[in-house]
Amino acid sequence: MPQLDPDAANAAIRTLLTTLYASDTNYFRPANQNAPTGHINQPFATVLVTGFDPVGQDAVTQEDEGVPLQLTENIEGQRHLVCDVQFFRSNALLNANRLNALLRSSSTMMLLQQAGLGFIRASKTLNLTSVVDTYYEERAQVELEFYVSSLESLSVSTFSSVEITIQTESQSIAREVNLDVNS
Repeated sequence: MPQLDPDAANAAIRTLLTTLYASDTNYFRPANQNAPTGHINQPFATVLVTGFDPVGQDAVTQEDEGVPLQLTENIEGQRHLVCDVQFFRSNALLNANRLNALLRSSSTMMLLQQAGLGFIRASKTLNLTSVVDTYYEERAQVELEFYVSSLESLSVSTFSSVEITIQTESQSIAREVNLDVNS
């Protein structure tokens, strides 16, 4: 299963939705972009990740990089991802209403697994239709929730030996130990 961060999850969701709706690759776009929206009759949709929160405790492991004094630390855990999908213009409400059924279909399960997404739920559809510059624009929104796996890998510098000195309250040295970590 792929490991996702919020940007990768946004891209994976847009790719999944493009497949489910059999739409062109520019139909589902990242939200909050300064880009032309196309002709006034050309529908489109946006995807915005609004939450990417940890679920439970992350697992932390270390791997030897094969380089002296270097380790790779892996922090892996499950995330609860929330995203808003907004449909604009022609058939926006119809397309938004279809989303829950499309995500629950048996044919979608394999696509979800390939994308590294575990579908939880879709909210009820919100009808956000309004008048924009004297033009009636159909608009609808659905909030989606998924579980995803997240992995952060960091290169960590280590040390080869540690000197430990134990002193009594009178400041006299009771014992000195030198530990070699590489052995």
